[in-house]
Amino acid sequence: MAEYIEAVNNTFSQTHKVYNPAFIMKSLFKADSRQVLNEIPLFNGVKILDIGCGKGKLLLSIRDIVKTCELHGIDLNHNIIKKAQKKVLDEENIAFKNGDAARLPFPDNYFHVVICTNTFDSIEHKGRALQEAYRVLQKHGRLFILESLVSDSAKNKLDKIIRQSPFIKYSRKFLKRTALLSRSYLITCQK
Repeated sequence: MAEYIEAVNNTFSQTHKVYNPAFIMKSLFKADSRQVLNEIPLFNGVKILDIGCGKGKLLLSIRDIVKTCELHGIDLNHNIIKKAQKKVLDEENIAFKNGDAARLPFPDNYFHVVICTNTFDSIEHKGRALQEAYRVLQKHGRLFILESLVSDSAKNKLDKIIRQSPFIKYSRKFLKRTALLSRSYLITCQK
């Protein structure tokens, strides 16, 4: 897959400077993470963790909707976290940290909501990451996993991992397609 992405990036960047290969790849394969906004409970005082937050676009959207909230983003990519941190230098209710989903640097029973969009498939220790999400969620808290699926086998693999997690209550559904070559699959788990 990495070779394919590199080939597409090279083709488009050489063809014309106007093309943005990252945008084109996202349009083809990635679900729009903002689809989760219609699913998660947003209320004053909500505490949300975004695992694999990237540049923080989803959390910034939530911040614009709910003014009194506590938002945390975590990502393995140190450079992307630096970019996210620059966007929120003077804000107290939103923070971005470099870290691993399998070792979350947060206390037990802290968050109302944990979100993981277009990231879960790339997490190395998925089972451990699910245990960590469960640990940091408050009682009745919810985990939302949104993934872009290109095949039924990918869906089945993800479903199996969820069934083996500490979450007992979970639901699954396909959302409106936002990428040309994949389907948006949302799993909601409740503690």
